[in-house]
Amino acid sequence: MADEPATDILEATYRVLCERGYTDLTLQAIAAEAETSKSSIHYHYDSKDQLFVAFLDELYDRFTSRVGSLDGDTPREQLDALLQSLLVTDADPSLRI
Repeated sequence: MADEPATDILEATYRVLCERGYTDLTLQAIAAEAETSKSSIHYHYDSKDQLFVAFLDELYDRFTSRVGSLDGDTPREQLDALLQSLLVTDADPSLRI
């Protein structure tokens, strides 16, 4: 993403979602986590729903690029690479939001 404040908001959304779950995901909590204001969030996203859709789109894009770059000549090797990529906890943090 080229827009750094929007990226910061998406990263904050991820952290709040992990800590509180979707039910308690509020724009106020995201703003506090991103150290910005709710109005700044509304500058980039018209609503919580639009923010969440952008968040899911970003997760999907990162996941598909990660899965698409796995090596393996046989289906077994490809499956092993996929599982290794998904289950390793010390994976490259740049792949996370």
